[in-house]
Amino acid sequence: MKLNKRLLFLLLLLLPACSAWQSERQSDTTLVAPGHQPEIPIEFVTITPGATPLTTAVPQAQETPISPGPISGARYILKITSMFDTGYGSAGGISIDPLPDEDGTYAAGTVVTLRGSPVEKPECTYSGYYYAFSGWYYSGHGNDLATGIPGVDGTITITMDADKSITAYFDEHPTHQCSTPAPTSMPTPTPVTALACLPACSGVDLSFHNLSELDLRVADLSRAKLTGVRFGEADLTGVNLTEADLSGASLRGASLMNASLIGADLRHADLSEADLYQADLRGASLNEANLRQTNLREANLSEADLSSANLEEANLNVGDLSKTNLVEAFLRGADLSQADLRGADLGKADLSKADLSGTDLRGASLRGVRLGWLKIDETTQLDDKWRLVWELSNQRVAGRDLRGADLSQADLSWAYLREADLRQADLSGTILFLADLSGTNLREANLREAYLTEAYLTEADLYRINLSEAYLHRASLNEANLYQANLRGTSLSQANLSQADLREATLAEADLRGADLSGANLADADLSGAKFNHDTRWPTNFDFKQAGVVFHY
Repeated sequence: MKLNKRLLFLLLLLLPACSAWQSERQSDTTLVAPGHQPEIPIEFVTITPGATPLTTAVPQAQETPISPGPISGARYILKITSMFDTGYGSAGGISIDPLPDEDGTYAAGTVVTLRGSPVEKPECTYSGYYYAFSGWYYSGHGNDLATGIPGVDGTITITMDADKSITAYFDEHPTHQCSTPAPTSMPTPTPVTALACLPACSGVDLSFHNLSELDLRVADLSRAKLTGVRFGEADLTGVNLTEADLSGASLRGASLMNASLIGADLRHADLSEADLYQADLRGASLNEANLRQTNLREANLSEADLSSANLEEANLNVGDLSKTNLVEAFLRGADLSQADLRGADLGKADLSKADLSGTDLRGASLRGVRLGWLKIDETTQLDDKWRLVWELSNQRVAGRDLRGADLSQADLSWAYLREADLRQADLSGTILFLADLSGTNLREANLREAYLTEAYLTEADLYRINLSEAYLHRASLNEANLYQANLRGTSLSQANLSQADLREATLAEADLRGADLSGANLADADLSGAKFNHDTRWPTNFDFKQAGVVFHY
């Protein structure tokens, strides 16, 4: 998909100064002030692994390096790239003050203020999700904007002393799905004013009924079929719903204090803002359930399935979540303080701004969890591996001794690991998006299937490193030591490998499309089956036929 910059510029000029850039159609809001630059296509590239979103990437070759200072009379360009999934609607806004002049440029020395703010949560979207602004990253020039890190500061200033490029990040948030016409096969909920079986209604089938007018306190609805039932804000205090089928049921705002929901099926159910204080949900299935702002204080969720559930701002204080499945759960802003999460699986869960003070996470799996944006304290019990990941995500310390460290499956996006000693460390499957590994010693380290898109590895020592099947799209590896490195099947598209030492390296079946290998030493390297295209830059006198590389568009 390609956009016309000039069209975007014309649209931009229609906005008054300091007006909000509302990215309702995200694909139309990826570039600001294109000015005198040539046409630049914007391409949508899926980020893997496990990372929605898509990134709208402006080809790196078009970017102008930061100059030592403004040139008198010069005009400069500000490019803004947005990162979010174009499949969702309604994103946060950013405002730009001042807007560029009519030619799309800024005079040298102009101070531009960029403000990002979360959008007010929409009542609903058809997808059930929306995207809101979360922060800035100044691509390639992190030292210029030390505070411009997603989630830290929504307002930044840029002095236009060169052409500059910045990325606006947008995070995914769940919301209610907009109502659509009910399928003809689904009956309209029938209001029920009395049940002859009360209070003992075990096993009854009330699917798709409206029970909001009933007094169900302390009722026995164990093993009842309650699929799609509407409870409204009913008082269900002490109700027995053991092994009941509540899939798709609406319990929004309901009172379920001390209720028994052991083994209940609550998949896709709406329990937002409900009160489940001291409720028993052991072994319950809550896959993709909505528990936003739900009170689960002191609730027992041991061995429950909460995978992909929405627990945004939920109160899980002192709750029992031992051995609970929380894979890809949305726990942004949740209160998990003093909760028991021993042995829980939190793989790829979103814990941004969650409170884990005093939480017991011993034996919990935190693979792919971004630990930099959550709150822990000295009483939080974390396995040594994950406490180290938390420290690396939050502390900018150069030259760390991390020899032999196990950092596998961790999310170390934006981590500052400059000049660290990571010899023989295990970073397999680790996410190192935009991480700074410049000058790092990674000799014999394992980075198999690691995700290093746009990571900085300039002058790093990667002797005999295992980077097989890793993802290094647009990574900086210039002047790196890759002697005898294993790069089999590695994605190095648009990576900078200029002046790198690749002697005896294995690059078989690697993706080198658009990569810069100018000046690299490829003596005795295995390039059989490696993919290249017209944009790949090779060392002088490179012999394509002998190397066995394969041309791909």
